[in-house]
Amino acid sequence: MFSQSRILNGNLQPGYKDKDHKISINWREDTSIIYWGGMNSEAEYLLSDSHSKPKELAPYPDWDKTGSQEEPIFKYVKNSVLNNDHTRFISFYGYFKRFRILDTDGDIIKNVVVKTPPYEEAIKEEMQDRTIYYHIPPHTNGKYIYVMCKNSTRAEDRIQELQVWNWEGEPIARYDMDRKLTLFTISEKEKKLYAVDGDTEDAIYVYDLPLP
Repeated sequence: MFSQSRILNGNLQPGYKDKDHKISINWREDTSIIYWGGMNSEAEYLLSDSHSKPKELAPYPDWDKTGSQEEPIFKYVKNSVLNNDHTRFISFYGYFKRFRILDTDGDIIKNVVVKTPPYEEAIKEEMQDRTIYYHIPPHTNGKYIYVMCKNSTRAEDRIQELQVWNWEGEPIARYDMDRKLTLFTISEKEKKLYAVDGDTEDAIYVYDLPLP
């Protein structure tokens, strides 16, 4: 199935079923899609188009040193976004304060460690004890990537920050948010960031988009 990472070139509609990966797609001639590798897959991503079988892209990272036998698709859960010219994408990892930038052939362009506290080299064995850093899908306006990072442990439960990066993996800015947000999107036209808080019903929070 597709992740919510929205790494794709083309439109997704019901209609076509890939025999191996159970993907429902109504293929367009120019469609190609990058999505997460499945269970028991050594590849972190797969590339599909209308002409060939899925192609494996990039091996999983080897960041966890605990020896856990957990499936990599769960250990290295991530949120991703594609750049506007469809030449590279960036993935922010939930349990590691890290991100990787790859081109659409699966070659790693940059591997970045964000060593701001709290920071842990390895994830905890029990899922309920893990810190989830990048928990909301990122967005891009073409020039910058906007992503929420929860700089706290589960016990601390502090409000997250908005990080801004460029497509070279360089830090541009960071902003402390005024509430816990669960989803957001950006409007290039309006130069706004729109967000919702899962604990508050019937409210959309609007922020001026920094560094548009």
